[in-house]
Amino acid sequence: MSAALTAGGLAVPVMGGDGVVNPGYVAAGGREGDLGTSIGPPPETVPAARDFVEAYRRAGYPESFGSYGASTFDATNVLVDSAVRTLGEDAEWTPALRPAMVRSVQGFHGDGITGPMSFDRFGDVSTDAVTVYRVQGRQWAVAGPAD
Repeated sequence: MSAALTAGGLAVPVMGGDGVVNPGYVAAGGREGDLGTSIGPPPETVPAARDFVEAYRRAGYPESFGSYGASTFDATNVLVDSAVRTLGEDAEWTPALRPAMVRSVQGFHGDGITGPMSFDRFGDVSTDAVTVYRVQGRQWAVAGPAD
């Protein structure tokens, strides 16, 4: 989209949410100054996420954990915790357990690597933290207060 706007003669930045903040956007024609938002603070700035960030880097994966890596880690742990609480040690999954699993996830309150975690009545995370990123030097960077 950004490249198409440029080709059409518009030199305005594009702004998007969710999946825009990824290297594929820049590679597909994202331009300097384009903006994107992502949920939560950057994991590198959260003390509780430090071990996650370092373990990921040490593993040598070819790509970054991305905008949603730390949140996905937390979400997975919520599901595991809820499954353990729903199933107990000896239970087997049956479709009849689905409502109990949903209630368990909805009732989760705890700390993840991204911070405190709980869910509202619609199932959305209760935190409203959002980070704005800007394409700088052909990659996404946190847009600072002066931006």
